[in-house]
This record gives sequence, C-alpha cells and structure tokens, in this order.
Amino acid sequence: GNSAKELLILAEIARLLQGVSVDNFKKVEKKLRTVVKNRVRSPNSQLAESVLSLWRDNHFSEDLAVSDDWVSTMVPLLFNGGHMHWNPTVNKMIANVLADLEKANPAAFEKAATVSVEAARDAKRKSEKDEATRKAIEA
Repeated sequence: GNSAKELLILAEIARLLQGVSVDNFKKVEKKLRTVVKNRVRSPNSQLAESVLSLWRDNHFSEDLAVSDDWVSTMVPLLFNGGHMHWNPTVNKMIANVLADLEKANPAAFEKAATVSVEAARDAKRKSEKDEATRKAIEA
C-alpha cells in the first residue's frame, strides 16, 4: 500500500476516535481491528508507530480497545512469537501497549499471553524437529 496515504488515514482515525462514544466505537470496532492488525507488525516503522500510538489516547486504551476480542487479537500480534521489530522505538511502543492491555483487561491478557507463549513453544519444537529430520535425511 501507499504508506503516506495510510499514515494520513491512521491520523484521521486517531482524531475521530478521540471523541467517539463506546456505542459508536462498537459499530466500527471489527473493521478498525482489521486495520490495526494489518499495520501493527508492518516492517514500515512509521505505520507500526502510528497504529501503536492509538493506545496513547486514554479514551482508546481504557474505554474502547479493552474487550476480550481486542486483547485476544492484539496480544499474539504484539508478542509475534518472540520476534522483535527491527525498530527499537516500535519495540518500546509494543511493550507499552502490552502493559496497557494487561492493565485494562488482566484476565483476557493472561489467557492470550498463555496461548501466545504456547504457540511460540510449539513452533520452536516443530522447527527443532524439522531440523533434526533434515539432518537425519542428509546423514
């Protein structure tokens, strides 16, 4: 996509969310979650920062994006199997958003974090098994 246009759209979304009621937020929540999901792990640090900066707004982080659905969507994306973003600022912002999510909805955060850690462990085990199989075949 066109990064400059995406940044403008994200800035406009952030501005609109500042005054949105919880009821109106629920009307666009699913679509917004898709927009956020598609940009939060972007290799383009400006896009990732722009999306993560939504959580700087207390109304968004404490009143809007606190449902079990938001937390269960965001936690695995932010953990990303333990892989860090190449940009240190994005990594700091990810840590802050994770802390906000944990504070806003501890039960959903714990559940999502446990699932994310298990998935990362399973992926590591599979990778190790695949590597062992590859070495056995080559031997």
